[in-house]
Amino acid sequence: MSMTAESIRYGVREDFSHLMAEACQRFAGSILVLEPLAFAAAIITLVGEMPVAENPVEALLAWTSLRDVATRGAQSHHAWFHVRLTKSSCAFRPQPLPPADTFVSEKTFLTLRTWADDVSRAFEAHHHWPPAIRAVRVLQANHASDWYVEDLARTVNVSTATLERSFSRIYGVTARQYHSLLRLRALAQAIRADAGCLEGLILEAGCRSTKAIYAPLRRLAGLTLADVRRLTDAEFRALMSGPLRLPMPGAEA
Repeated sequence: MSMTAESIRYGVREDFSHLMAEACQRFAGSILVLEPLAFAAAIITLVGEMPVAENPVEALLAWTSLRDVATRGAQSHHAWFHVRLTKSSCAFRPQPLPPADTFVSEKTFLTLRTWADDVSRAFEAHHHWPPAIRAVRVLQANHASDWYVEDLARTVNVSTATLERSFSRIYGVTARQYHSLLRLRALAQAIRADAGCLEGLILEAGCRSTKAIYAPLRRLAGLTLADVRRLTDAEFRALMSGPLRLPMPGAEA
């Protein structure tokens, strides 16, 4: 039976429901990233991936789904922080999402982003991130810079020994190993995006010699940089999610 014009106008398109569900599923995974302001970043991505509603019913469904998944996400992100990093709980509760006074997508998306920013700021004010996670944020913002462990420790206001212990407990690697892997990932991505000279890309990545890159890449992935450039898209995704995947935070004692 064909759909009438009225049902098309006020119904929910199948592809709309699928795209919305996929965006919500990806969001559920992204809130498990334990980094400062990760929740607000996940909300921005969620809003950007949501399909555009074409009728009032779709707009209402989108807001209802966003409200529910965002509220549960804020609670899960907070619980995950304590499960993985402190093995404890606290009295902090994310503030409720204010009710919508309209279901127009642009306005509801703005309401959601503003709420997520407020939740993230309150979260940061009530929680103390371990030294390794604070150091990782510094490294990610400046991966091409040379970082000695002593300098990194001073940047996050802890001793070298404290920082190394934190890296071992949280990530299972040393600060130097994490930085090396971060550089490898950045270089691999640069190689895929730029057909220029490999040696030039290596220098731009902050490495002083090709040996400093070739040896760990061969050890971790059994590849050369030229091999990385020849990988298919699927093979490259497997490389980044496999041998070159960054370690996730574990439980700190």
